[in-house]
Amino acid sequence: MNTSITKPNPAGDANLDARPVKDIIEPAKTVLGEVSVQTALDEMQARGIDSALVTNQRGELLVLCRATK
Repeated sequence: MNTSITKPNPAGDANLDARPVKDIIEPAKTVLGEVSVQTALDEMQARGIDSALVTNQRGELLVLCRATK
């Protein structure tokens, strides 16, 4: 499964219509649905992210996991 998240656009580039999608996205981080919630949170913290896509063994999307404070 190829999933992506948007990159920040600090320049405020108003000409996004002319840019290829691949230039403004990066691969999304995933965790397997079989791991514990704590393991998923630990992996997210180690990667420096606050959300991850939860997938099954086949890479199919199950849910979005977001850490909150």
